[in-house]
Amino acid sequence: MLTTKEELTDFLRDKEFRGYFTLDQVYELLVVQIRQLREKHGWTQAELGERAGMLQEAISRAERPDYRGTRISTLGKLASAFDVALIVRLAPFSELADWVAQLSEASFEPPSFTEENATRQVTSRLSSESAKAVGGTEPFDGFGTATPSLPISPASIPFEGTAESAPDTPRKEESYARAA
Repeated sequence: MLTTKEELTDFLRDKEFRGYFTLDQVYELLVVQIRQLREKHGWTQAELGERAGMLQEAISRAERPDYRGTRISTLGKLASAFDVALIVRLAPFSELADWVAQLSEASFEPPSFTEENATRQVTSRLSSESAKAVGGTEPFDGFGTATPSLPISPASIPFEGTAESAPDTPRKEESYARAA
């Protein structure tokens, strides 16, 4: 008998299915998660909109199963209102299959930062050595003044191609000219 991960991996061999899964499934999962988190907090769409700095109509759209226009900036506002992290990144399909296979009701309602840390007590702070290991210069106390930097900067990521080969080069050059 195949497991959910094995079944999904078989389906993912079809490029058309991969395209559907990466777009439509993600939106469908987000709709469910947004609605469930809102209801968990006992908020109306208008209350969530107020907390996220958005109109109720925008929340209604984001909760519509057929809507495919939710932007990352909107998700960021919603994540902030729910006090949860937003993770958006490109990943291999094997990781997606692992993630989907582990989905549960609980995974649609991540605890807020406060809920997650209510039972945890921080007993020690990072040592100077630990902070430096993640790129910081001072110990990072979670949310104090010391801000660790990422061990890799966007500028250090190798980029293949040149500005001349980019499809939107004229628009880039115009924006650079206006900025100068």
